[in-house]
Amino acid sequence: MAILKIRFSRVCVFLVLCLLVIHVVRLVILKPQRIPRDQSDDADFLLLSGHHAAGRDAVKSPFESEEPECSTGPRIHRLQEWCRPRKKPVKLTMVTWRNLYVDHEHELLFCEVPKAGASTLKKLLIQAAPLFLPNSSVPRNIHRSLEKFNITHPKQSIDALQPILRKYFKFVVVRHPITRLLSAYKDKFYDTTFLPKISRHIVKNYRQKHKNAERDSSLHPQRPTWVEFADFVGTEYSNVSERHWKTVMELCSPCLIGYDAILKLETLERDVPVVIKHISQHKMVISHENESRGVEGKDSQSYLRELSQSVIEKLQNVYRHDLDLFGYRFNESAIPDCYDDRCIC
Repeated sequence: MAILKIRFSRVCVFLVLCLLVIHVVRLVILKPQRIPRDQSDDADFLLLSGHHAAGRDAVKSPFESEEPECSTGPRIHRLQEWCRPRKKPVKLTMVTWRNLYVDHEHELLFCEVPKAGASTLKKLLIQAAPLFLPNSSVPRNIHRSLEKFNITHPKQSIDALQPILRKYFKFVVVRHPITRLLSAYKDKFYDTTFLPKISRHIVKNYRQKHKNAERDSSLHPQRPTWVEFADFVGTEYSNVSERHWKTVMELCSPCLIGYDAILKLETLERDVPVVIKHISQHKMVISHENESRGVEGKDSQSYLRELSQSVIEKLQNVYRHDLDLFGYRFNESAIPDCYDDRCIC
């Protein structure tokens, strides 16, 4: 009996040793190979967005399995949570219809927000179109060239739009409302009379209110200052229909469309691969190229500091839904937390 117990113990020890050997062999021989960083999706992302490998640690790819801190995913979740308790519009307004573009070739629906990278995104869609010839140039007037490349407004029919909303990838690019407003001012009023009727109205009704003896002699008699323009928008927003400073809520009906991705101009190079992977297998470099006008050497902060607290409060009220829905805000000094190249999620 004692001999059997000894033999049984030896067998058990032998089996344990065998299991340990097998485990060690698996660890050494079958160890998974780590994919080098320059061969991963992250490397593709850096090429797509125009970043160099040296700056890799500063940018996180939306293609990685771990959700980036400021990706489009949390923004869509915020959109869904924000819209859920609120009454949705029954139908799309004419304003929204006019800002929607459909690319049937790549099954995309894009809502244009003026002064929020719209030209850059349209250029991208044109370059990816089958009718765009290799090595050719994008037409100078991008906005009027879309139809030539089969990028069109959808038919104004809910029945025709429903399949698109269900099947296509829907996205929108947003921007901090106040820096977007500043961009609209620089483009339409600073050194031009693009909107002469509105310009004359602003000068007539707001110049005296913001009278400044030291600078009045240098003011253009028919072009409003930035402060006058900002006060006008904050005071008369509901009376003037101008798409360049309309809210994203009005332009793109986010609660009704149900977008799949929300990109931000402030982080466009990092966000745009979400769209690129739907339109091209090739590496594409994206850059925001539109020239920013204004006084030379004067940055966004300088313009924004010119606004009084009362004007800021008016603008905050006008754009309150955009600020809340897309995670923008003002800090203690009344300067947006998101401007130039810095942005919160």
